[in-house]
Amino acid sequence: MVVDRGAGIPEDRLPLLFQRFARLERPHADPGGVGLGLYIARLIVEAHGGRVWADSEVGKGSRIGVAVPLDVSDMGEIRGTS
Repeated sequence: MVVDRGAGIPEDRLPLLFQRFARLERPHADPGGVGLGLYIARLIVEAHGGRVWADSEVGKGSRIGVAVPLDVSDMGEIRGTS
């Protein structure tokens, strides 16, 4: 989970956040980027059987969450103790 205390994201924009080229329009602010970061993150997480989500409150900040399943049966191979 990543949390910020920024301007927040309007609720109607949250469903679009993880789509390709999604960017928020903010008056008097340089949006930066091309709108691919969260889209690519979603593709990677979903490729591993996980999910990403966001919640936000305008004026208070946002939270971006990631959950990926863990297959503990492979832990020995990961640690080199199989």
